[in-house]
Amino acid sequence: MSTSLSGTFRLVCPRMSFSLLVGLGALALIALAAAMLVFGARRATRLAEIAEPEGELVASFVGGLRWPLPAGFGTTNAPPVLVGLEMYARGLRIRARWSFLYPFVPTWQARFEEIRVAEHARRGLRISKRGAHGVRLRLAVGGAPMIFWTSNWFGLLGLLEEHGVEEGLLAEVVEGEKRKITIKAVKTRLKEIGDDRVYADEREALEGYTDLLQQQADAKAARKTAQEHLDGKIDAKYPKLTEDEIKALVVEDKWLARLSAAVQGELARTSQTVTGRVRELAERYTSPLPKLVEEVESLSRRVDKHLKAMGAKWK
Repeated sequence: MSTSLSGTFRLVCPRMSFSLLVGLGALALIALAAAMLVFGARRATRLAEIAEPEGELVASFVGGLRWPLPAGFGTTNAPPVLVGLEMYARGLRIRARWSFLYPFVPTWQARFEEIRVAEHARRGLRISKRGAHGVRLRLAVGGAPMIFWTSNWFGLLGLLEEHGVEEGLLAEVVEGEKRKITIKAVKTRLKEIGDDRVYADEREALEGYTDLLQQQADAKAARKTAQEHLDGKIDAKYPKLTEDEIKALVVEDKWLARLSAAVQGELARTSQTVTGRVRELAERYTSPLPKLVEEVESLSRRVDKHLKAMGAKWK
């Protein structure tokens, strides 16, 4: 009996030990993931004084959130319904909707003037209809972009635009005071976003703009070639012009055309002046003088009547 029990114990112990190790390993991985999540949330947390003293809330939204993890670990998402966005008079706040989630979800606040761009973001894998679209927020100085997933992304973009936040998929490549987009800036931005599915809309817009810039460059090159060809033909034609052809070009095509344009312009200006003067005279003499005198006498009688009723005497 004792021999059979000891054999059974030896068979069960390795299995229990293996299961225990697997369980401990799973718990360790869960603890590591939780610690990484908390560390990433704390690192992504950004606080700023944004609310008015009275704490007036302008609008609020419910959704999910994507934020960056520590370097080398990519990004993570909080599912829809877990995160809220609160918009105040001078800025916005993004945080978990329930306090027990605060350690795992970053609290992100910013004033409107600190936000460089707000643009539509689309998730590559359609996990849920509600969380497939959102708004990407990027600060003017430093910091990775935060994406707030919400089905009402269009309304959120509209409110941000009302508060002066720029909107557009190409906002990241606009440079300088003249707000130009160069092919170098577009290629640099494409390299930055890579194949990240969250930037699918922006990548598509940048690639389309790259094609347009290439088409523009080709059109300019073709125009330059055509202009050079035309200049060559003109240079070859000049020595062959006859005296009559030169007179026609200089007198008829140049001088007479310019004189005709000047005369037409002067006639138009004089006509407008005369028309304005006639209209002014017509408005001035709409009512004849006898009628104006009659209206003045009628008004004078009414004034005298009111003065007498008030007990005043008019000398």
